[in-house]
Order: sequence, then C-alpha cells, then structure tokens
Amino acid sequence: MLSSVLWVLACLPGEDVGWGSGGNEAGEVTEDIGEDTAVEQQDTDDGWPDPVDANGPSLMNEECFVEEYPGYGWVLTCQGDVKDSQDDVVGGNLKLNVSGGAYGDGYSGQFGILDADSSADACEACFSDDFFYFSVQDADDDETFEIWFQLVDKQGNRGNEVEVTLVGQ
Repeated sequence: MLSSVLWVLACLPGEDVGWGSGGNEAGEVTEDIGEDTAVEQQDTDDGWPDPVDANGPSLMNEECFVEEYPGYGWVLTCQGDVKDSQDDVVGGNLKLNVSGGAYGDGYSGQFGILDADSSADACEACFSDDFFYFSVQDADDDETFEIWFQLVDKQGNRGNEVEVTLVGQ
C-alpha cells in the first residue's frame, strides 16, 4: 500500500500553486508560517549540515510544498540540494515519515533512490545532478503535515535528518 501512495512526477514541480516551506540556510529547517520553529543542526566547515554517519549524504535548502497536479490531485513534494562525498546516493534509500491530513498518525516507508535522468517515470525518490525530490499523493492544501525524512546512500551511510511542518491555509 505504501508504494502505491508514494510516487514521483517525471518533471520537477513547476509554478507553486499551493503552500509550503521556503528554502532555508544550511543547518536549519524553517516553516513558512510566520513563527520561529527552526530545528538546529550542526554544520560542516563548508556550511553543509553534518550527516549522521561521516560519509553520509548531506541535504540542505530543503523545500516542501503542496501543489495541485491535473489528473493526480493535491500532491506533497519535498526537494533539496545534496552533497555526498562518495557520490553514491543513487541506489540508496529515502526514509520517510509523514503524519497529519489523510495520513493520520503516520505514514512511514523506505524507498529506493533512482537516477531521475534515466528512470523518472519509475522512481519513488529521484536524484539528479546533486538535487533530490519525492512526492506523495493525497495531500490537501488546508491540512497540516509533519514530515521527517533522511537519505541513506548505497553504502548504508545515513544523511542528516530533516524535519518540516507544513500548516495548511
């Protein structure tokens, strides 16, 4: 059931017609709801957040938003920039937990990360040119979502944890 809910669009999201969290500075995740709710993370010397494991991927400039896509309805999408010293994000996994809205107390899963350039129609979590994204169907723009995700590279090295709260209209 989880894999039927999680899917990724072949094209990156276009014009933002919903609501969402704006991009952020390295080392913090902020909400776009007018209050300071940053989650502090340690930064590496180059400004990227430290991954959980030394060789894990580092995610920054995360952005989550809800948009309406013709034929699919409202979709929750998260994306961000990725740095990985081993360059082995493709073949790794996305760990995901979403709660709120249609997902109630929680929707959790682990999904393979594929190369968006060669398999965008088939991937559940996509990576291309140091950019990562995934989408989840059945989101409404008037619901509140708690989102937690983490990238794990092909060698099993865990990246930094990302937490985002989206508050609907």
